[in-house]
Formats: sequence, structure tokens, C-alpha cells
Amino acid sequence: MFLPGAFAGLIGAVLMVALSMPLGALSHGDVWYGARLAGGLFFRAAPGGAWAVVLGLLLHFALAGGLGTAFALLLPRGGTAVTALFLGLLMALGLQALMPSLVVPFASPPLARASPNGAFLLLHLAFGASLALVVPVRRMLTLVAGPRRHVSEGARS
Repeated sequence: MFLPGAFAGLIGAVLMVALSMPLGALSHGDVWYGARLAGGLFFRAAPGGAWAVVLGLLLHFALAGGLGTAFALLLPRGGTAVTALFLGLLMALGLQALMPSLVVPFASPPLARASPNGAFLLLHLAFGASLALVVPVRRMLTLVAGPRRHVSEGARS
């Protein structure tokens, strides 16, 4: 089931945006600084303007949904939210280890030049913590689908 993972990933992306906005405002006086840097995938020079913000946000939301879905597929069923939280934080540390050194220099040179490693760690940990939402969303979907399953099974017999 892809929905819980995609939902948790998108919530994580929203949380990352919500945290990056005040960080950008405090450090550079630009609320959209983080989204502009993420838009460096498309704008290789110093990204500016609304398109850089929109493309950076779309890219991050798509990537977060995909990573959340992958996490949900790898997370064992029947686990607790605490287990999901710790595995999500472990995934966040893995992202922190790989993304700034291997992906960012190739994908977004403006982001690599800015190298906000402290902000990266904080944002990745927030994303990893949001992945714990997979467990309650799975349970909610199971409860909602439960009565429908019994009705359709009764119709077959």
C-alpha cells in the first residue's frame, strides 16, 4: 500500500519547508532561500525568481513522496510507531550521509556552494521523524477498509 508512505513523505516535505523558511529568513534574509537552492537542479547558476521556488518545491515534494513510499514498503507490518520513528531517524541519518556528499554536488551546484550542512541535518531529521506517521495511517486505513472487506466477503458466500 503506497498511500501511507506517500502521505508521510509529503508531510515530511511540508515540515522541511516549514523549517527551512525561518532558517533562510534568519541566515540570508530570504524566506524562499532553501527552495531557490533546491531549484538549482534546473537553474545551474544562482537560482532566482518564482520558477526556481516552484520547481524546487515540486522536486522536493516528489522526492519526499517517493522516499516515504520506499520507507513504507520496507517497514515491517504490525510494527509500532516508535519503531517507525527510530527507523525513520536512521533513514534520515543515511540521507544526511549520502545527499550532501554524493547527490547535491551533481544535482544542484548552487546548493553545494551554499553547503548548509547544519540545516541539512535538522531538515533530514524532521523528515525522518515524520515517517513515523506511516504506522497510524496504515492502522486508520485498515480500520476504514475492515467493514468493507467483510461486506464484500459476505456477498461472495
